[in-house]
Amino acid sequence: MRVLRFLRASAMALVLAGSATAAAAEIRLTLPEARGTAARFLMEGRPDAALMLAEGVLLGAPGDVEALLLKSRALRDLGRTDEAGSAARAALNSSTTAREEYFAALAMAQAKSSGRQGLVAQYWLRRAADVAPDDHLRATAINDFRLVRRITPARLRLNLSVNPSDNLNDAPRGEVMYWGPFVNQLARPLSGVETRAQVDYSYRIALSENARITLGALYQMQRVSLSGDARATDPTAKNRDFAVDVLGVSAGYERRAADSRWLATAQLSQMRVLLAGDPLSDITRLDLSYGRALGETLTGTVSLGFERETRLDQSLPDADSRDIGLSLSRSGAHGVVKLSVAATDVMSASPVTAREETRAALSYHLAQPVLALRPSLTVSYEETRFDRAWLPIWLDERRDAEWQVAVDATIPGWSFRGFAPEIGVSFRDRSSNYVPYESRGAKLKLGLKSVF
Repeated sequence: MRVLRFLRASAMALVLAGSATAAAAEIRLTLPEARGTAARFLMEGRPDAALMLAEGVLLGAPGDVEALLLKSRALRDLGRTDEAGSAARAALNSSTTAREEYFAALAMAQAKSSGRQGLVAQYWLRRAADVAPDDHLRATAINDFRLVRRITPARLRLNLSVNPSDNLNDAPRGEVMYWGPFVNQLARPLSGVETRAQVDYSYRIALSENARITLGALYQMQRVSLSGDARATDPTAKNRDFAVDVLGVSAGYERRAADSRWLATAQLSQMRVLLAGDPLSDITRLDLSYGRALGETLTGTVSLGFERETRLDQSLPDADSRDIGLSLSRSGAHGVVKLSVAATDVMSASPVTAREETRAALSYHLAQPVLALRPSLTVSYEETRFDRAWLPIWLDERRDAEWQVAVDATIPGWSFRGFAPEIGVSFRDRSSNYVPYESRGAKLKLGLKSVF
């Protein structure tokens, strides 16, 4: 057989290469022995020898998955990462079991990571975790994924959700009675489906072991599909009226303690907001935060924000805002509970915009699934106080109070490529001292969430 002759010649060459005084002798290797010897050469740091034997096996068995994996590993150790990826893909194409597919995906990830293609490597590790034949191998792929993500300077985040709602336009409650100004201009609640998508790309530049700069780019999209009832309620309403696009860039600085007990960040962002395809405003924002471990399971964070909104549509004047927030988070064996409070002051020449807001939210995230679901609950309360009356006939400034309850649940058992479906429902109720601004609505959320 040609393969056996090649293996004998390869083994002889390896023996002679290991000792200049070796006597000529014929060495016979079976295919399993050749694979085992190649694996041993890899462990001994001799990838060139392992590559020779793996190629010998592939002469007689071109689709041998184990030999292709050995070849990929040897090529990677030799720095030939493109060829290593090709060998791993050949192994993937020849795989007939979940175990073979798992190790082929793992080899592909290793080749891409060694070739400085960390984002691509993360995809292949997600695939490896998805096809892992047992929990131990799945945990290995997830740990490798987290390691690659940590050392990869580029990061890409994708979010997608579809949200049916009975009040897309945040209109007043349906059966209000009001006999003041604007009575003929009050909007009616419009139902439909809201789709949101976000792409967030960032690149981190290490300045030292504990400090780095992050450059980012952001795109957000919101689209609406009005229901038949909504079109009957308001024939002038169009889907395009609710189309919102946000384009942004950012630069941030991050520094953490050597023992990771605290983390300080600063980020400057510039965004352009478009409504129905037309420029609406430019937003410049500075965010500062400082988080510190207050115990084994307790973490506190304080944040400051400063924002300048320049209107481009001339419908409202520009606005400046500043906000402060504080949060406490406690993690335990059963889950994470978080309490946050915040206050915002919006300054503007417009009585429609100038206001003060205070917010409080309490959330609880379960650590382990319950009935195949991993739920979370958030309850929030917000008060808004406008600085002055909108019209002279209104003597009192507008005051709003809003409650919101949201329940979200991830189904980790249905994950694909590390992403699991997320189902949520939220309900909000806003009361006001001026009836036209009272509103109530419910929203269903259908999305995808990364589970590792």
